[in-house]
Amino acid sequence: MLGGGLVPGAVVLIGGDPGIGKSTLLLQSLATMGGGTTGETAGAARKVIYVSGEESPQQIALRAKRLNANAEHVHVLPETSLGKSRR
Repeated sequence: MLGGGLVPGAVVLIGGDPGIGKSTLLLQSLATMGGGTTGETAGAARKVIYVSGEESPQQIALRAKRLNANAEHVHVLPETSLGKSRR
C-alpha cells in the first residue's frame, strides 16, 4: 500500500469505502509506531498523531480499548481543516 513504507515527517491520507477497516488499521499501526504493542518497536516510545475528520477522540479511545492497543503515545486531533491541523 505504501511502497517503501512510511517516511518520517510525512503525511499519509487513507481513504476508502465505509466499514472496510481504515480506522482499525490506522490505530493498530499508530499504536505500534508509538511503542504501544509488542514487536520491533516495543518500548521505543514515539509521539504519533492521528488526525480524524470523522471520529471523535472518544470513539477512537473506545476502538483502542476494543483492540487492546496501548495508544498512550497516539495523540488524537479531530479536525476537518488541514490548515488548522498544521499548528
